[in-house]
Amino acid sequence: MFNLTFLNSIFLVGLAAGIIPILIHLFSRHKLPKIEFSSLRLLKELQRKKLRKVKLKQWLLLLLRILIILLLALAFARPTLKSFLSSNISAHTKSTVVFIIDNSYSMNYATRDASLLDLAKEKALSLANLLEEGDDALLLTMNEKPTIYFDNPTHNFDLLKESIENIQPSFATSDVMIAMENMIELLNKSKNPNKEIYLISDFQSLDWEKIEMDKFKNLLPSNTSLYFISLHNETLENIYVHNLQYGSQLLETDRPIRIRAQITNGGEIAVSNIRIQLYIDDKGRGENIINLEPNETKTITFSATFKKSGIHKGYIEIEDDPLLDDNKVYFSLPIAGKIKVAIIDGYDIKENKISPALFLKVAMNPQQGVTSLLEPDIISHKDFNKIELNDYEVIVLANVNSLEANDLMRLQEFQRKGGGIAIFIGTNSDLRYYNNTLLPSICPVTLRNVLGESDKQKSHFSLKEIDYNHTIFQPFQNKKQGDFTTIRFFRLVSANAKPGTNVLARFANKNPAIIEAQKGDGRCLLWTSSFDLEWSDMPLKSLFVPLLHKMMCYLGAFDQSNTKTYLVHQEIIEEVEQIPYGKQIIGLAPDGTESYLQPEQRQNSVVLRYTDTIMPGFYKLLLDDKILNTFAINPNPIEANLKHLDEKDLKKYFDSSRVYYVKNDDILEDKVLQVRYGRELWKTFLAIVLVFMVFEMILARGRKDMMN
Repeated sequence: MFNLTFLNSIFLVGLAAGIIPILIHLFSRHKLPKIEFSSLRLLKELQRKKLRKVKLKQWLLLLLRILIILLLALAFARPTLKSFLSSNISAHTKSTVVFIIDNSYSMNYATRDASLLDLAKEKALSLANLLEEGDDALLLTMNEKPTIYFDNPTHNFDLLKESIENIQPSFATSDVMIAMENMIELLNKSKNPNKEIYLISDFQSLDWEKIEMDKFKNLLPSNTSLYFISLHNETLENIYVHNLQYGSQLLETDRPIRIRAQITNGGEIAVSNIRIQLYIDDKGRGENIINLEPNETKTITFSATFKKSGIHKGYIEIEDDPLLDDNKVYFSLPIAGKIKVAIIDGYDIKENKISPALFLKVAMNPQQGVTSLLEPDIISHKDFNKIELNDYEVIVLANVNSLEANDLMRLQEFQRKGGGIAIFIGTNSDLRYYNNTLLPSICPVTLRNVLGESDKQKSHFSLKEIDYNHTIFQPFQNKKQGDFTTIRFFRLVSANAKPGTNVLARFANKNPAIIEAQKGDGRCLLWTSSFDLEWSDMPLKSLFVPLLHKMMCYLGAFDQSNTKTYLVHQEIIEEVEQIPYGKQIIGLAPDGTESYLQPEQRQNSVVLRYTDTIMPGFYKLLLDDKILNTFAINPNPIEANLKHLDEKDLKKYFDSSRVYYVKNDDILEDKVLQVRYGRELWKTFLAIVLVFMVFEMILARGRKDMMN
């Protein structure tokens, strides 16, 4: 179980010096002088006893001096006591050392001494000083976008130390799995017999708990030691915004907008009187004070009203705590101005029915006398030729039979210049006219025949396939905001969408429900059913109003899709209209860094991908000096929960006896050397030498007095 070895065995030749005290003793034996004295038997007896004591002390002195020399020689040879847990390597075995340093944003936590990352770099530098000739090293950071500093093991230890010192904190989350995969790939490039991995981190539990333990059980290669180097030595404190909600409302001027923030205590101690503030356009708009127990979450609500339309930038800020990186959460609110809508009613008053146009108008302006985002006007199809289309942003054809040729030309020009068109099929719609005249130039769709009966008791159709990534459906991704499958459609028109169109929703029978097309700068949305109660019960559903508002805003060219916030390192995908020839789209980061975006051409649009989202804040897409869109980027809140794993929890992930845990207050270098070579005994040997030297001095002085 234990064996004694020597790291500097060359000094064992010093054991031969143990003979020196013996030689000195033999060649310098002290001869007593003869002194004439009366021959008294008593004095002779005393002399014999005294000589025995002198000889005993001489032998003890000789033994002590021999032991002192032997122990000194052994101490210089660095005796090491190895156990079965120690690495089976000698002092001259070449090693490959991998430094994995966590630089996720939680490592920017400020302790009493320094940030956790600065402490991690100090520990890494002290370990780098243990590297010897013949060793090599690798360095990588641990986060979702890690940096690998050397493609192959390096012998340039000065460059290694410089690279460690230059590691900067990131706004990314930690990712153990990626770090381990990179580490295995790098270690495979090493041919050294001994391999060591130094993982320096705050070991957040949420990062490790998402990993399947079986993947790590047999991950470590043979002859590899893994050191978990902890940085925790104090109670941690951190408050952060867990979630922000505001996107399911109608965002318009002169209407109070509720902003809900979930605040979580991700630390280990209770906090009180924490100030939470709301800022919009860099002006304070609200404040709350809360108290939180560890791991407790509370929801606070702010309210703000906007006088001006456009994109408003805001953030929620928590007063300073030891981790500053998550104290701000950014958001953007696209507040719509007034959108004028002309609802062309295909019903005649003589028909004595409730027109779908009436449902549309009430849904667009549900509170009479209250200013609304949408300003709808109902216009009879007979008066369509009397209105100026340019006075409106959206034209709605509700159950319209047909249009005069001149009116169709005006509608086509209206769409080409950027106007929005919504078409709702109904009982009065002439399908032949739609197929032959109206739709080919506005929305390339072929309508076939009407399915279903108006008798509600017989059967109905349901929506099934919905593109929740589309602007008009994004607020309804959570079914709590509205479940489209509960809407009953009693009648619909079967249809075929032609190339150049986009099907946004389908019924359970695969028939298209909503079809989008773009002509020129304008869009068209075609519904293959109606809001007539004989066709569907959608006007009676709670989601009818918000869906209709999203549709009108979309068609009115006011896109509220950028209410979505992104996380750091999350790719922004933005679909825009055709980019003028010779023009370049630029992505502008919060620190002013510009990135030129390469457009991906699609059938009717251009897709832009912005990947350099490496910090929180507001990002802009620019075409010349025009801002196409603004996006809010925030750190991932999962990194703000500071609960961490201890030694017992970490070792569960690896099925190896060569996994070691180093506490923050352990002497790191001694721990590593002890594991690598065993427990060194030279300090113990030197302590024994000092004790023996004290005894030697006492005995030597007593012997001298006795001789005198």
